[in-house]
Amino acid sequence: KWMTWLGIIVIVTINWLVVTPTAVYACSCASPGSPRAELGRSTAVFAGKVTSIAARDWLVISSADPVKVTFQVSEVWKGPEQATLAARTARSGMSCGYSFEVGKEYLVYANGSETNLEVSLCSRTALLATAVTDLTALGAGIIPAPDSQGSVIWLSSAFFMLLGLFLIMARSEE
Repeated sequence: KWMTWLGIIVIVTINWLVVTPTAVYACSCASPGSPRAELGRSTAVFAGKVTSIAARDWLVISSADPVKVTFQVSEVWKGPEQATLAARTARSGMSCGYSFEVGKEYLVYANGSETNLEVSLCSRTALLATAVTDLTALGAGIIPAPDSQGSVIWLSSAFFMLLGLFLIMARSEE
């Protein structure tokens, strides 16, 4: 009988060691450098207000799932000088994702490529109101021009309105 109990104890112990995770890993970051050092290392550094956050809702959700954050940019120190920029981050801080909130303004340090920006909890990204040290060190940035897409739509609308007026006036003279 003691052999049966010993067998059960061995099986339970082996099962516990194999199935039960022994360590849980969370986001671990080295301290970021100075604002100037991080400016040099980053692909883009800008200030902007979060206008939307889009995450895919899958059947299985992971803390590492990408979330697309869209910003209305107010100032640029490095990277694309556009009025609207999008960046990705992980869904959760457990996977080093930055927790942005719609309507709040941030100073963003992003990496990746200019067309595929990524933001990490490990960067100097912070609420704009608390980034006084960074803003002082970075100095004045560039204010981006409004997105040209809106201008093109306005110009094409104006063109067709004037063309319509011209045609109406030409018909009335006949």
